[in-house]
Amino acid sequence: MAKPGEISEQIRKEKQEKPKKPENPEKPERKNAGEVKAMENKSHARLRHFLVHLLGIGGTLLAIYVSGWVMFLEPLIGIYREYRAGTMTYGDILKVVISVAMAATAGGGIWCAFDILANFFRDRD
Repeated sequence: MAKPGEISEQIRKEKQEKPKKPENPEKPERKNAGEVKAMENKSHARLRHFLVHLLGIGGTLLAIYVSGWVMFLEPLIGIYREYRAGTMTYGDILKVVISVAMAATAGGGIWCAFDILANFFRDRD
């Protein structure tokens, strides 16, 4: 009988006798393996090309929406409406000035982020 914390001889022998799996099992070669690979490469290239363009256009449109509308035009229209209604304050003006000043930075950051994502799918040739 083994003492606590020790491995018995039988368990030690069982661990040593386990068969090892082959490191690189050989796969049978198909007849048209070359043709299938070429077709897969073409379809993957098309998909990557599509994703690059989708991310590029999507990033550009999102950057224009966020920086052009949400952070630039909408605050200006809002401050104009407050001016016409007579409810404009210095705090409102300060918020609009900061928003307008940061609009280009936010748009550029969004566009850059999408461009970096698109780079993952560009060809490395």
